[in-house]
Amino acid sequence: SGERVAGNEYTMRHRDGSTFTVVFYGLPIRRQDQIVGMRGVAVDISELKHTQKELERARDKLEDRVRERTLQLEFANQELRKAEAKYRTLVEHVPAITYITAVDEENTVVYVSPQAETFFGTRSTGGTEASRFWSDHLHPDDRDRVLGARSRSRATGERFISEYRMVAKDSRIVWFRDEADIIRDEQGQPLYVLGIMLDITAQRRAEQQL
Repeated sequence: SGERVAGNEYTMRHRDGSTFTVVFYGLPIRRQDQIVGMRGVAVDISELKHTQKELERARDKLEDRVRERTLQLEFANQELRKAEAKYRTLVEHVPAITYITAVDEENTVVYVSPQAETFFGTRSTGGTEASRFWSDHLHPDDRDRVLGARSRSRATGERFISEYRMVAKDSRIVWFRDEADIIRDEQGQPLYVLGIMLDITAQRRAEQQL
């Protein structure tokens, strides 16, 4: 056609029968407006083509792994939501208050089970106000002892176990056995505090009667 040849690929064969790929760039040779030949250069791009194929295979494998990992995460999230629903159903029907607090100086409450409303006449939504509500409703004779034990537990990482009184609604005195653990990640860093407050008022009254 007389036009420049640029980037045409050809498959060639070695003497031993193996094949290789070259790309040819050329220009027509003209004499008196007639094409009498072609001059150009052929570049062996076999290694490049091999590398491209390897990259394509690696990309396909990576996409397969991403899809597989995505499915695994979706399944894990579904199982986590199911487990969370079962856990909430459990903790919200036992005769005790389950709570989660942050590991900070304010002991910020992250979650309180609905049973708190039964004892105190109010449903807490968490936060620092819930933490102050708990400390403010500790029985005056137990407050210093319990707050000191909780501070030591946070400082040492040991389980917090304490029995104390709280002033509930209608000025009733309720005894609780409170047990809490610091939950940590795989590196040992504290994530949050998970605890349960069990109503032991009847047990305490029976002990007093005995």
